[in-house]
Amino acid sequence: MYPPSSPWPYPPSPYLTPYSSYYNSPRALPNPMLHALLDGTGTLGSSAHVEADLSAYHLVLRHHRHTLPSSDRDAPATSPALVRLRIICDAIPQWPIDISLVGTTITPSRPERPAVGCITVGDVLHAIHAGLQTQITHDEWARLTPSQEVEVSRAYTRRYKAYAPAEFEVRRGGVRRIDYLGKKCYFKGLVWLTPENGVERARLVLDDHASS
Repeated sequence: MYPPSSPWPYPPSPYLTPYSSYYNSPRALPNPMLHALLDGTGTLGSSAHVEADLSAYHLVLRHHRHTLPSSDRDAPATSPALVRLRIICDAIPQWPIDISLVGTTITPSRPERPAVGCITVGDVLHAIHAGLQTQITHDEWARLTPSQEVEVSRAYTRRYKAYAPAEFEVRRGGVRRIDYLGKKCYFKGLVWLTPENGVERARLVLDDHASS
């Protein structure tokens, strides 16, 4: 029996992976399995995924209100392991988050990353946070409707006021992509999408409140 403490919902099959040469059925190949900390389907329970406020100035990862240990952060994000992944947020599909690994060099870069040869749980969460914390351009702001400008401005104000110790730095950083999401800034996991051009894709699931 597979250990109940395993982060995977069931044992990875050597025959039903995108990388198996044994499995030659013409049917669509299944997606890799996501680590339980990244699972957004809810099948593993509403609190299985990691807890993260993606609007925070500094990313803090927790699970069941405890700081996520490095053993979990540095665990493979998927089984089988991946070196390329694209994450899409439905609210801002114009800004996909691409993660790629060459050797042990990850893009986007992650400080103090261990020399792991696959995309890890920490890589995924860091990339999502970095992508959503990207400052928008003047052209991107100009494309907003007046009502969108109001909503984004409110989110920006709410964000910098929420982090009093770093309020000046956050305010000086200007509007960021996360502000386009309103109050939906809490990580709720990933759900697989159809691969595109040989690259696995996942949809980012967000909510407007933290896990209880």
